[in-house]
Amino acid sequence: VGSRCGAPVVRRRIAPEIRFWARVDQSCGRGPHGDCWEWTGHREPNGYARFWIGGKRVQVHRFSYELGHPNEPLNGLFALHHCDNRICVRPEHLFKGTKTDNNLDRDRKGRHVPLKGERHGNAKLTDEQVRMARSWWAEGVSQSEIGRRLGIRPATAHTIVRHKGWKHVA
Repeated sequence: VGSRCGAPVVRRRIAPEIRFWARVDQSCGRGPHGDCWEWTGHREPNGYARFWIGGKRVQVHRFSYELGHPNEPLNGLFALHHCDNRICVRPEHLFKGTKTDNNLDRDRKGRHVPLKGERHGNAKLTDEQVRMARSWWAEGVSQSEIGRRLGIRPATAHTIVRHKGWKHVA
């Protein structure tokens, strides 16, 4: 590849470790397990960060774990955060575990909020419609008619009015 003046351009590859550490702020001063070292580069919409190594996108906390624990490779396991800070890459804040370990850690820290009712992506009804269905049932309206009114199957109306589904709605 030439430059504007025709002289060849020499491109040097910068080691991934150097590119990685250039995007880490070690002065954050927050976190329950001591000071977190936060990634300052690009972040994904889910809050985690990745960067490119040899044409492959790598999660930065996994890369940091492998740098900080060279004798303990992940070998397909997860890199988990003690500090619960998604952009923390401090190796001392990271530990490896299975998917089950990851889920238990999430639950223990209170980060798992199951989506119920209208907050669930597949919900066809609102909490208010469920209350209306139960009110209609108490007035003697059939499950088939409730289904027609709400655009749901009678079996779904049955589940709702018998409190077998949508249990969280009073």
